[in-house]
Amino acid sequence: MPRFYGVTPVILFIFSKAMSYLRLHLMLNSMYGKPDLIQTKWKGVTFNKIQAAVSVDINALGTDINGSCGGTCGTNNTGKHCFKLPHSIRFGLTAYVNTDIHQQTIKVYIDDLLVDTVTGKGISHIIDVKTYTSGTGKICIEITGDGKPCKLRYAYNPLDEKPGATIIGVSNGTNNNYDDSVVVLNWPLS
Repeated sequence: MPRFYGVTPVILFIFSKAMSYLRLHLMLNSMYGKPDLIQTKWKGVTFNKIQAAVSVDINALGTDINGSCGGTCGTNNTGKHCFKLPHSIRFGLTAYVNTDIHQQTIKVYIDDLLVDTVTGKGISHIIDVKTYTSGTGKICIEITGDGKPCKLRYAYNPLDEKPGATIIGVSNGTNNNYDDSVVVLNWPLS
């Protein structure tokens, strides 16, 4: 089973130019389901070349599985997590929600300035895919559920900066599944 610096991927998504995707279940080493149209789950998202994405086990975020996170992992109850990116690079943000009970609000700060706010609720729903420029590199993500700060679980650079990535799992309730929303940042973008 491949591990990415202590974070265990569960599903590998392979996206094709033909607007379909396949899912490979890495724990079972088998195809998961059948090929499906990208627009079924990711409305408005297109791929100009073959790409892959990994879905990680959110329960592994913020834990130290093999004695090494490969970056910075942790939790907080403040609803806000800040980190440093290289100066003046483009980075992407993908925001998912997985609750139809709590309205999720995700605020993006670059160099202490609020540059974007995305909101949404629903089950297994992408609320936005955006691209930003990092400025001096200070990035903060603030997440609230129904206006209240959420509990966060995060992994910053678990792939040792190749590519750069930050994954933030969010819990609004008491079950601590950290799946009410998930925010993924990746860099650099061309």
